[in-house]
Amino acid sequence: MLNHHQKQSEETINKLMRSGIELFSKQGYSSTSVDQIVKHAGYSKGAFYAHFSTKEEFLLRLIKEGIDFYFEDLKEALTQKDCDY
Repeated sequence: MLNHHQKQSEETINKLMRSGIELFSKQGYSSTSVDQIVKHAGYSKGAFYAHFSTKEEFLLRLIKEGIDFYFEDLKEALTQKDCDY
């Protein structure tokens, strides 16, 4: 069970990541600053750096989460397909 602090931390990370995805897809990775990401998410730079040491690390986390999410969907689709037989 997550405590209040962990839950808050998780929420912060999710909001930052949603902001990052939105801004990167609109304006590209190199044109998006950490400043823009935190402003868009409604946080301070401190909140960003409490969870990620660099913008690169942030991007890698986004990619990893995206891949995990994609494979979850894929696994689900394959499992359902197996049930059809």
